[in-house]
Amino acid sequence: MVSKQHLFIGELEIPGAYADIGSLMRIALPATLATHVYVFQVRKDGHTYNYATIVEIHHPEYLTATDLEDIYGEVIFDDSNRDSIHDFIGPPNARK
Repeated sequence: MVSKQHLFIGELEIPGAYADIGSLMRIALPATLATHVYVFQVRKDGHTYNYATIVEIHHPEYLTATDLEDIYGEVIFDDSNRDSIHDFIGPPNARK
């Protein structure tokens, strides 16, 4: 059985250092963007395994945090140590 556990739905500021994200979205950074973080869990033989953690950062013309909450409901974010995009996807890649 596969299930989806929502970890975060809200807005995070994407700093200018994440130039690849800005380039892909064709937007100027920094920008505050709707972000959805969830994990796919697989249950087998009485055990649960985290299979994949997905971080979706939405283009501001596509979905807002309010749109995401309307779709999925409110997610209570219980890990106050994660409050920036860096905590979810790591530091931006250094370009040479």
